[in-house]
Amino acid sequence: MPKRALSSTVASGTKRKHVTLSIKDKVNLIKKLESGTAVAKLCEEYGLGKSTIYDIKKQKKELFEFFADSDTPMAMGERKIIRHAKNDDHDRVMIEWVRQRRSEGVPLSGPLLMEQAKIFHRSMNLTTDYSYTTGWLTKFKKRHGIRQLKICGDRASANAEAAEDFVNEFVSLVETKKLSQEQIYNVDETGLFWRYVPRSTLATADKKDATGVKDSKERITILGCGNAAGSHKTKLFVIRKSAKPRAFKNVKVFPVIYQSNKRAWMTQHLMNEWFENHFVPEACRHLSGNGFPADAKILLILDNCTAHLSPEILVKDNVSVLFFPPNCISLIQPMDMGILRALKCQYKSEFLKEMLSFLNGGETLQNFLQCGV
Repeated sequence: MPKRALSSTVASGTKRKHVTLSIKDKVNLIKKLESGTAVAKLCEEYGLGKSTIYDIKKQKKELFEFFADSDTPMAMGERKIIRHAKNDDHDRVMIEWVRQRRSEGVPLSGPLLMEQAKIFHRSMNLTTDYSYTTGWLTKFKKRHGIRQLKICGDRASANAEAAEDFVNEFVSLVETKKLSQEQIYNVDETGLFWRYVPRSTLATADKKDATGVKDSKERITILGCGNAAGSHKTKLFVIRKSAKPRAFKNVKVFPVIYQSNKRAWMTQHLMNEWFENHFVPEACRHLSGNGFPADAKILLILDNCTAHLSPEILVKDNVSVLFFPPNCISLIQPMDMGILRALKCQYKSEFLKEMLSFLNGGETLQNFLQCGV
């Protein structure tokens, strides 16, 4: 019986060179395959066997999702293996925080990310021990295609100088307009996972329903505003995806101002509505109730986020607006000095108290989490 013919590579005494494609190359390969490119041609182009081509095709969903989730798809040209974080919930919260801070122009460094990771670890009540070291930082950056974080001395000093210049400008403005602390306000937004319960807690509190809990990490945006004297906090401005949650049925009076859009994000339209219809009337009433004249000046300080309108548009009667300079928010934004963080910690405490009361009353965790939907 004749022997089966040997492949050309074996017959010639050579082996096909082992090729490991990057994630970007794998995504491009799948796109070419789906556009009609012949498998044989792809084998020749990428130096792969047919079985490897089909193995890559089977990973389409995971590869496309991972590629799309990267902050810098170009980095996927170097990465070859998909590795997930040990705690996906924590990882998702971290990368969203990074994106938010970058959009605000806040300079980020490795130590800053490691410290924030520890803060989220505590606030999410994660029970597993984990050290957020430089090793964790390296893996986190590779997972999300984040380039090396560097802040050189010149840039750092430039931020400090810009902050100092702003403070001088602010002091001069306060003196010129003869403003008291009652008349100076700061506003900022923050995100809140309003019914987030860590998975470990779910499994402990209600094993039967733990796997059925959905959307427990739904995010809302909260806008907080108060004056420098600490005597006036305006109503919180809350933005959620749902326009008319079932939980709001028959509720006529709200302790907050509620709005909605598809992403639960602040927009220029919502910012303008908050400014004209809520902030200005509330601030004027507060000053009037404390003996200030009807034309008393009010100064609102905020960051220059793209969702915030320009100072030329945010003008109303005796109210003026002052923007923080870019890359200085973390240094001089009052609301970032623990105010909004304290708000979220207080909410989390009340949320857990309510949850325990619900569970101790014989209800399930699933039912509790559905109460606010």
